[in-house]
Amino acid sequence: MILPYKFLVANRYRIEELIGQGATTEVYRVFDVAQNQSRALKLIVTHLVPQEFSLPSILNEMEVSIRLKHPHIVPVYEIGNMREGIFITMSYIKGESLKVWINHKHHSIDEIQRVLLTLASHIGSALDYAHQNGIVHRDIKPSNIIIDEKKDMYLLDFGIASFQNGQGYLHPKLFLGTPPYRPPEDIQKSISLSSAVDVYSFASIIGEIVNKFLSGRQESYQLSLDTLANIQELIGKGTQPDPGKRYSSIADLCGEFMGILPHLNAKENLSNRNFETEKVMQP
Repeated sequence: MILPYKFLVANRYRIEELIGQGATTEVYRVFDVAQNQSRALKLIVTHLVPQEFSLPSILNEMEVSIRLKHPHIVPVYEIGNMREGIFITMSYIKGESLKVWINHKHHSIDEIQRVLLTLASHIGSALDYAHQNGIVHRDIKPSNIIIDEKKDMYLLDFGIASFQNGQGYLHPKLFLGTPPYRPPEDIQKSISLSSAVDVYSFASIIGEIVNKFLSGRQESYQLSLDTLANIQELIGKGTQPDPGKRYSSIADLCGEFMGILPHLNAKENLSNRNFETEKVMQP
């Protein structure tokens, strides 16, 4: 089901174009006639969602998004119902997903390093902020990371996020992550899920980029064999099957990673920054 061009959602959001589609979701660029600006609208198509997924549980999960205010988390503005399903509106960021970037065949070594450093600085700090607020994303993957025209990165889609309980673990949830970024404990539906879920997924993304663009390429030896070995060791620790053997936090993983990767004279000099939680955006 595709919403037609100029269709008006909630008497406010005018459909401009379809920009993404999944098994149960559609993502549109819309024009917010109330605010006179473009937004992104994600629609969960009700009849495509398995019967065991109740409408209240989906809404409850999605409401997590509105709580998060961080420079590198895509802001969510509204969650609502329509005949076709549940919709969520958020900022529209012009750019491409990290998945699209990874699918490009060729990147320079400097560009690969810059992306890895930005991933650690921007997305790492966004995840650390979410974890500090007791929220675990649970679906960290390249298609949920957007690179804008200035090469900044933004994390989106907290639609399956879970709250940590008082013991620091997650209660079982209906929504699950996406292979191959999904850790063993999530697949096994263990009740002892924690922020280690996101650590595994984040390290898996680093591994995907490194293994595709750096490992085995002669020019990558500009990084030195020792650097590549240290990065592979970091990836291995971050993706340990046992959550207790992974990095204790995203901050620890990213701090070590930014110390391993050679420093670049990038515009923001990301490599010279100490990893820390970014200042929260004002609502």
